[in-house]
Amino acid sequence: MNSMNKEKMVPVVLTTLRVIGFAGAFAILLVCPGMGQVFAMFEPGKYKRRAYPSTVSAVINRLRDSKCIELTNKFGVPRYALTEKGRATLAKYELKFAAIDKPKKWDEKWRIVIFDVRETRRSCRDAIRDSLKKLGFRYLQDSVWLYPYKCSDIVELARTAYGVRHDAKYLVCERFYGDDKYLHHFNLPDKRRR
Repeated sequence: MNSMNKEKMVPVVLTTLRVIGFAGAFAILLVCPGMGQVFAMFEPGKYKRRAYPSTVSAVINRLRDSKCIELTNKFGVPRYALTEKGRATLAKYELKFAAIDKPKKWDEKWRIVIFDVRETRRSCRDAIRDSLKKLGFRYLQDSVWLYPYKCSDIVELARTAYGVRHDAKYLVCERFYGDDKYLHHFNLPDKRRR
């Protein structure tokens, strides 16, 4: 599959994982005629489009082959469920489309995120760094990032996506010495100077 086709498939893969992850999708639901309405509820905004059963079936087969989903039989009803790999894959896609809501007024608290990922997992560390930079986090020092608004859900996505649950910390702190340059970077008022 070439890169252009892969790019077109991303929303379908994300939506399929969302539908299955939400409550465990009935296997029959994913190939029924009304499936498009169900998918529309879970699609990322800018990708709203009709979900064709053949496309979804192909995505489901790929997700099963890659061990992201598994078919279970609960109470006699076939149902797809996310595996641990599937939850990580979903979190990676969610992180790719994530955005942080910025309130009108800053609460004057910094969010400090620490990802202490070993050198042996360098690609994982690089991916986390790239995600945080894309979302607007500011680098403080090795493995330490700064953001002025609530972003615990983003940190949770990164922890799940990259399997670093025990290597990540999320701290909320008051103003700190030397934070003036970060106020300027984030275009925030410095009330201490008034």
